[in-house]
Amino acid sequence: MDMSLAEDAQETMATLAPDRFFFMSPYRSFT
Repeated sequence: MDMSLAEDAQETMATLAPDRFFFMSPYRSFT
């Protein structure tokens, strides 16, 4: 397994997860 590839995927998830959580979270209806 390529470690740099794993780190890349981890970094991408860390960047996208919050956006995805925000749009799918109930907090969106409050703002």
